[in-house]
Parts: sequence; C-alpha cells; structure tokens
Amino acid sequence: MKSFNFLVFFVLLGFLNNVHADDVLQVQTDEQKAQFWGQEGIYPEDKTLDRYFYLREKVIRPYVIENLATLPVNSAMTELWAGKSGIRFALNGHMYTMFANTFMHKTKPDEVCSWLKAEKNGLPNYQCPEGQPLHFDCNFYFVNDDIQIKAVHIAKLSIPESSRPPFCQTVLGVGAANKTAPALMVTVQYFNTESPVAKTASQLGSNWLRSTLLFRLQEKDGELVVTQDDSCLGNPNKFETIPDARKAFKQRGCK
Repeated sequence: MKSFNFLVFFVLLGFLNNVHADDVLQVQTDEQKAQFWGQEGIYPEDKTLDRYFYLREKVIRPYVIENLATLPVNSAMTELWAGKSGIRFALNGHMYTMFANTFMHKTKPDEVCSWLKAEKNGLPNYQCPEGQPLHFDCNFYFVNDDIQIKAVHIAKLSIPESSRPPFCQTVLGVGAANKTAPALMVTVQYFNTESPVAKTASQLGSNWLRSTLLFRLQEKDGELVVTQDDSCLGNPNKFETIPDARKAFKQRGCK
C-alpha cells in the first residue's frame, strides 16, 4: 500500500473577499513555503513548532484518529502528507488553510478493517477481513487562523460501472474556479478496485482515473460550509488539470 502514500499539493495564495485565481496556478518554491510556514514560537505548548507542523500534527492528525479513520490507525493511514505545503485562501476577509490526505474513512463508530492481514489470509484485493471493501477517501480539512477546524469534506467520487467505492489515491492540484466565484477546484486521482491488478511495471497506472471536482465555499453562522457541486463539471469527468476544468466552467456558463 505504500505506493499510494503520497500527495502532490499545489499552493494557492489568497486575497480578500473572494478566492483569487491566477491565469496559471503558481507553485511556491520550497524557500517560499519555508518563509510562509516558519513561524516558530507562536504556540505556547511547544515554541519550536512552526505553523504547518503544528496544524498538521497537533490539530488535524488527532482529529482524524479520534473521529474519522477506520481502526486500526497506523502510519500508512496517517503519514500521507507531502512536504511543507498547503493551500491558503481568504473568504470575506477570513483566512483559511486547506490540508488534504487519504485514508479509509469509517462509516460507523469504531469500524474495523484489518487490511494488513487481508493478503496474508488470501483475501481478494481491496477486501477487509471484516467483510467490507477496502478503499481510501480523499479528505479535506479547512482550518482558520485561530487554529480551529472549520470544515471537513470527503470527496465524493463516482465510477458508475463499479459496485464498490472508488479508491482515492492522491490530490494532483488545487485552484480557484475563476476570479469571482468563491469556489475551489480540486483534481483527484483514483481507481476502480474491481479493475485487474497490474502485474507488470508497464501496466501500473493503466486504470487510474482523474476528475476535477468543484467545492463551493460559504460562510454561515461563523462556520465554513463546503459543498461539492457536480452540476457543472459532472462526476466523473475527464478534466485532468485545473486549466481544463476552468475552461469548461466558463464555456458552460457556470457561476
């Protein structure tokens, strides 16, 4: 499963009033990321932690383990962060940071999937010993500058020909729909767990699917509301990049 344990993040800098989009989404350099996140000494319990590490390790990870992740929780389910990266944007003058990772999201309290035992027990691929399908979800967390998780969203993916939930592998890019709509576009990569498993290196990735999803953002009663809107771009779709999805968004008259 370690082959799936990576995320590629793109960084979006925010401006006031709306999520701001550049014509071409710019990726920050490692130096720029370090300058942005490297604010040590702002957290009284540990003055050596920078902002990124604190949010990831001290805010989001405990929340995931306690509330979201299927048991047992192990490093393969939580060590899915990629470098010092994150998405920052402003909405109505309020700053937010979006993080993402992938793991199996529980569908009931204390759900168990002993998936590391599945292969040893000769079970089919992507099958929990407890009976349910094994899959990972792409999970998104929105944190404000007061270190509060204001919204959590699980990407809704569709593979019409499959009876099993998709396996969300990674997040490939994040951008804004346009320069006025308070909405983010997120490109995800996933696959159908009913597809034949690759047996050679040349077959690896042959069943990967990509779609760009639209997350609409709204502040209501002091909370951030994240709504996935599939009415414009469709789900699934074949928009493999943010620019392609933006072009369709404009051509279809979406707002």
